[in-house]
Amino acid sequence: MMVGVAGAKLDEALEAETSGLVSRAVELDRNDAIVLARVAFVQARLVRDLGIAASYSERAHSLNPNLPLAWAVSGWVKVWLGEAETGIEHFSRAIRLSPLAAEALLGLVGKAHAYFMAERSEEAWSTAVAATQEFQSATAYRIAAASAAVAGHRDEAAKYMALFLRLDPDRCVSNLADVLGPYQRSEDIERYKRGMRLAGLPE
Repeated sequence: MMVGVAGAKLDEALEAETSGLVSRAVELDRNDAIVLARVAFVQARLVRDLGIAASYSERAHSLNPNLPLAWAVSGWVKVWLGEAETGIEHFSRAIRLSPLAAEALLGLVGKAHAYFMAERSEEAWSTAVAATQEFQSATAYRIAAASAAVAGHRDEAAKYMALFLRLDPDRCVSNLADVLGPYQRSEDIERYKRGMRLAGLPE
C-alpha cells in the first residue's frame, strides 16, 4: 500500500534514516517495479527529493508499464514538479489499468489535484467528488473544498470544508503548507491557499 499523501516533512535525522533505508531497498532489488514505485513515493513525499523520485518512478513504469502503482506515483511526482498536465495523463493511465486497485483509486485524489493545478476547476471538482466517495480522508475533502470554491460551488465548498475540519480541526491557511506535498512552485501552494480561503478555511 502506498504511503499516505498527507504526512508532514521529516526532521533531519529521520530524513537521513529514511533516505538510507530506501537506498538500501533499491540496492537489494533495483529491478522490482513495485519496490521502485514505493521508494519513489517515499523519496518525494517524505524526503522531498523529487529528482530521485522522478528517476525511480520512471524506471518503475519502464520495467512494468502495466503497474498502476508506478503511474500513480509518477502522477504525484509530476504534479509536485509543476507538470500538472503530464500528471493528469499518468493518473488516468493508472486508473485505466486497474480501476478497482487501491493505488488507482488513490489516483483519483491525485488526478483532482492535477486538474486543480492545471486550472481546470470544473474537472478538478468532479474528480474530487468521485474521490471523496472512495476515500473519506482529509486529503480528499481538502481538494474537494478547494476545487469547489474555485469552480464557484460555494455551498459544496462549505460542506467539504466542514468534513475536512472534522478530520483536521487545527488546520488554517497559515499552516496549510505543513500538510501539502513538496510543491516546487510557490504559485501552486498559493493557488491551494486561495481555494481553501475561498472555501472558508480560517486564516
